[in-house]
Amino acid sequence: MTPRIHISYNRFLDPILTKAYLVDNPEHVPMELDATHEKVSDFRDKWSKEESVIVAGMKEVLGLDFYSNAIDVHIVRSLQGGFSTPLTISVLVPTERFVDMLTHELLHVLITDNTSVSDLDLIWKKLYGNIGPRLTRNHILVHAAHQDIYLNTLKDTERLETNIKKSANNPAYKKAWDIVRERGYRNIINEFRNELLQ
Repeated sequence: MTPRIHISYNRFLDPILTKAYLVDNPEHVPMELDATHEKVSDFRDKWSKEESVIVAGMKEVLGLDFYSNAIDVHIVRSLQGGFSTPLTISVLVPTERFVDMLTHELLHVLITDNTSVSDLDLIWKKLYGNIGPRLTRNHILVHAAHQDIYLNTLKDTERLETNIKKSANNPAYKKAWDIVRERGYRNIINEFRNELLQ
């Protein structure tokens, strides 16, 4: 199934996340609503140019399918980055990085649509032993699949290198990228696919 991706400002989720965000970032001033809606429009335009090829690429590389025919992408004003459940991304993400962040979060959605957390933990432990914290383990396959999309779907090594550099500030993400580099993205994908078939 190829889902429709709906990108919109979430006026219900935004105040909840803003309140939580301001606890640690009291100096933060949320973007004005008019500017937020303009940025959301920019995000939609940017995504629409690559959506079909990226979604097809991620399904093909992992051999998986989405369970939903529509996926909502919630844009909020007070958050660093994003997360996949529910799929939420900050309006503070630079427009040129939005497609890569949404691809990352959609890879999480695609993987969790097809595995449970415990199944994924068992797969990683079987393949790699005690390789690190869950945040690292959860990103090994995401990064491997994302690398495949950069290289073989988008044919854009510069974006891949930018993503890897941006991840250097997050120890769990950096460790996952290091593992992908050491073991090979294609090997990781193939091992994962073989485990799912058993």
